[in-house]
Amino acid sequence: MGKPNIAVIAGGWSNERDVSLLSGTAAYKALDRNKYDAILYDPKHDLPALIENKERIDLAFILLHGRFGEDGGIQGFLDIMGIPFVGSGLLSSAMAGNKRLTKDLYRGQGLSVADDIILKKEAPVSIEHILKKLGRHTVVKPLGEGSSVGMSVCGNAEELRLGIEKAFACGREIMIEKYIKGREVSCCVLGNNHLETLPIIEILTKAHHRFFDYDAKYTAGESKEICPAQISETTEAGVSEI
Repeated sequence: MGKPNIAVIAGGWSNERDVSLLSGTAAYKALDRNKYDAILYDPKHDLPALIENKERIDLAFILLHGRFGEDGGIQGFLDIMGIPFVGSGLLSSAMAGNKRLTKDLYRGQGLSVADDIILKKEAPVSIEHILKKLGRHTVVKPLGEGSSVGMSVCGNAEELRLGIEKAFACGREIMIEKYIKGREVSCCVLGNNHLETLPIIEILTKAHHRFFDYDAKYTAGESKEICPAQISETTEAGVSEI
């Protein structure tokens, strides 16, 4: 029996294409060639090759970021091609790829989420109404982008106006949330029927970053990720349960 053939999929069409290519190249180089045969595919150019090679691919490792990579697009394509892949499936990816749908599901499960307002591009916008409902400090974000693309943290009416313009440059619907001040942690979950949470990570950005933005995420030295997070056992248990 030969070595498994791994398709590393990176690049794509989203605003996060460059970061995806870096991630994909790193994973491709890290795969042990004594155990695996691997090919790096960029679906922006290599979809015909993926289709042609589908019978020879044993597993796809998806390292696409953003639209068509984390929102169910590539997952649906691989399902149609009959190629198994690592990570969440089409339905969960599509739900997680839309912030409004995700928050509706969270609310339905009794989780606490920030108050928000959804705006459509063609609808009138009242800055006064938004500030009255959500307060002076707000967070503006496109519904379908990742890596903080198009996102702003705003502290007054003018910043909110500019944040709305920035977010609408990324899509026709945007979300404005009430800003909640606090520590930022991340918790990964593995499993399907039986879930396991991994150690909680606290994210600390340098002071000149207003939040964990694109540059803070991907520029070396701009952020620290502390694992395990220095939090109480009670807080740790609460984060894991959520």
